[in-house]
Amino acid sequence: MMLYKVEKSNYSFFENKTGISGDFASILWNGEMKHAASGTVNIMRFGPSVPSIYLHMKNLIVAQEIKDIFSKKLTGFTAVNANKKKIINADWQNLKQDFFNKYFSLSDVISKGKHSPEAANKMPDLWLIKPNYPLNFKKISNDFWEFNYQDESDFYYGSGDRRGIFISGKAKNLITDLGDWLVCSKI
Repeated sequence: MMLYKVEKSNYSFFENKTGISGDFASILWNGEMKHAASGTVNIMRFGPSVPSIYLHMKNLIVAQEIKDIFSKKLTGFTAVNANKKKIINADWQNLKQDFFNKYFSLSDVISKGKHSPEAANKMPDLWLIKPNYPLNFKKISNDFWEFNYQDESDFYYGSGDRRGIFISGKAKNLITDLGDWLVCSKI
């Protein structure tokens, strides 16, 4: 079975459009996410516009429409409804680099923003896609990894010597058909 590591969100076209890059582009595109004690996750980001699929750290977040497609066509994951804890109403896709000049640190962009219930209501529901099965890795050399799995699936979480989210060729093809949202590498 062909497997891929989900490396990062692909926001290169956003960087080209706005001139905003690096961590600044990441905070606008991916926002912030924190695990909550209740087993859910809290999302803090600009909205109501949101990428349909994005990766925050090693957490795959999808909009309702994508979750519905995944549920029909892919296996091996649990979808956890995300709490829209702080949604800051802004046309973030059209901001310019000088927007950040008024902030002392990058995290201030979200922490100092005001939650907008209206923007949160307009935003689609967001879901954390949580792989159900481990992909057990053992590092053989700098460029070579040995891995195994017990259950065939479309989603895996890395275990052992390598962490992250890993997807099947079927999942990668579906995600690619839905748009150029993620950067993946063959393992």
